[in-house]
Amino acid sequence: MDDVAESGLSRSAGEVEDHRITAELVQNWVVWRDAGNWERFRTIWHPDGRMMATWTQGGRDEFIWSARSPPPSRSCKAATANPGLPSAAPCLGRLAAPAGLALGGDAVRNFDESNITEAVLEKVRQAKGSRVRQVSGSLVRHLHAIVREIEPTQAEWGQAIEFLTRTGQTCTDTRQEFILLSDTLGVSMLVDAINHRLPGNATETTVLGPFYVQAAPEHGLGDDISKGMVGEPLLVEGTVSHTDGSPIAGATVDTWHTDGDGFYDVQGPVDLQGLAGRARFRTDAAGRFWFRSIVPASYPIPDDGPVGDMLKLQGRHPYRPAHVHFMIGHFGCETLVTHLFLAGDQYLDSDVVFGVKDSLIHSLEEQSAGETARGNWVDRPTKALRFDFVLAREQSANLAEAPAVAG
Repeated sequence: MDDVAESGLSRSAGEVEDHRITAELVQNWVVWRDAGNWERFRTIWHPDGRMMATWTQGGRDEFIWSARSPPPSRSCKAATANPGLPSAAPCLGRLAAPAGLALGGDAVRNFDESNITEAVLEKVRQAKGSRVRQVSGSLVRHLHAIVREIEPTQAEWGQAIEFLTRTGQTCTDTRQEFILLSDTLGVSMLVDAINHRLPGNATETTVLGPFYVQAAPEHGLGDDISKGMVGEPLLVEGTVSHTDGSPIAGATVDTWHTDGDGFYDVQGPVDLQGLAGRARFRTDAAGRFWFRSIVPASYPIPDDGPVGDMLKLQGRHPYRPAHVHFMIGHFGCETLVTHLFLAGDQYLDSDVVFGVKDSLIHSLEEQSAGETARGNWVDRPTKALRFDFVLAREQSANLAEAPAVAG
């Protein structure tokens, strides 16, 4: 072969037989690989006529030789500096490209299950942002791996597309079916755990859920937020502090929960003036807050849509244990998204969204009419839920940039 590249590598002659070959396009290079040694040896043929052979060792390609205008014969001399080159190496002559294979530019043609993944990965590697490259590459690798593992029929693939389409179509201003999907597959809790590796005494987080309303009305401390919801009276008293124990004045405390029958206010035709069982409060100078409402009940997540259909097929129930949601924030602190679960609920060990943590399970206390254990006043006997929340200092901006979407 003429014009061996200036690599200092010597040729070792050996007659190479005709072998079955396959091809894949990698940017402007056509990559020929011997079918019998797919992962070990390959010849790369650039459209300008130059060829380069490489030998794959330890997961990387080691350069062997390159040349221009190789012999036209399909039986040729193998030029290599690697004595381990197998005798079954592909012919390094000028090979005719299979019909329809484009040899230049960014053409994308003639892929099959053996080479499509690498072809797509090569395209997404062109993304300008490193994070986009990382996420896109991982998505392609894992999605293709799932398809290879389960080998769906065309009908099954169509059903999967229809499922995702229906999931999007089910979303409304007050219902987020994609969050439900993330929740019920445990993805929301995984994202939450990754993004909240907090100090030991900080209150643990859990999922946000699909029923959070950003524009909840602000109330004064001690207000009754039930607005006629059906259920047993409930008093909630709490404090918000830093991990060093110092109180946080002016922290925002968003809360929401179901009624005594297990329904959220937004699970029906409502406007912001009609919201019930949810509100925003601000802690006082000592970091305290309190409000009145009704005891929530365990409930099924909305199961009349595609996520509910999925749960039925998987043989799972749709229930969550009774809980009160909290989102607590303050400048310089990590926003806390969590629940307080009511002790004794039958679904604590089978929460459909995997959100229960032991530290968040709390018993209701009996509170008689009059002054409360924390110096407030109620005019009738009530159940009481008391908890002291601890916020972690804000973590480095070098950590995850986007907030977790929870379920």
